[in-house]
Amino acid sequence: MWIAVTGAQGSGKSTVVRALAERLEQLATPVVVVGGIGAYVGSMNFPLGEAATRDTISAFILEHIRRERHAPDMALFDRCLIDLVAYTILQLRDSDPLRLLAVELAQMSMSRFTHVFMATIPPERVNRSSPHESAQFRARFEHALLASAALCHTRLVTLRGTVDERVQAATDTMFKAASGTDPGE
Repeated sequence: MWIAVTGAQGSGKSTVVRALAERLEQLATPVVVVGGIGAYVGSMNFPLGEAATRDTISAFILEHIRRERHAPDMALFDRCLIDLVAYTILQLRDSDPLRLLAVELAQMSMSRFTHVFMATIPPERVNRSSPHESAQFRARFEHALLASAALCHTRLVTLRGTVDERVQAATDTMFKAASGTDPGE
C-alpha cells in the first residue's frame, strides 16, 4: 500500500504525513515515511519552487524515481509525481518534452498508489508566501495539482481543517475503502 500526501508549500503536508504515520502505527498498520525531496534537490543548488528551472524539474524526476524504486510495500510519501506534473503545468509549455515525460512517468507511478491526499493551504496561511513561492503561486499550484491528478488518472482526496481533522479524514477514507464502502457515503 502506497499513500501520498501532496499540497503546496506551507500547506502542512509534512505535518500531516508525520501525524498520519503515527495514527497508522496505532492502528497496527505501520508504514515507512518516504520524506520530501525538496531540500535534497535544493542542496544541489537547483532553484526551487517558483524559480524552478528545467534542470530543477529534471533533478526532481530523477529523485522521485529513485525513491519509488527503493520504497517498501507499505509507504507513506511526502509528495509524489503529480506534484512535479503540477510544476510543469505552471512552468513549461504544453508541448515541452520534459513536461510530457513527467506526465508519462507520473501516469505509470500513480497506478501504484492506493490513496493520494491533498493538504490544502490553511485559511490563515493563504495570503502568506513560503520560502520559495509567493502566495499567488501557491494558490495557482493548488489548482494545477487538481489538473495534474486528472492528467494522471488519480483520485485526489482533499484534506482540510486541523491536523487531527485531516488525519481523521485520511484514515476514514483508507479504512472505508478497505471495507468496501464508498468514502462519500
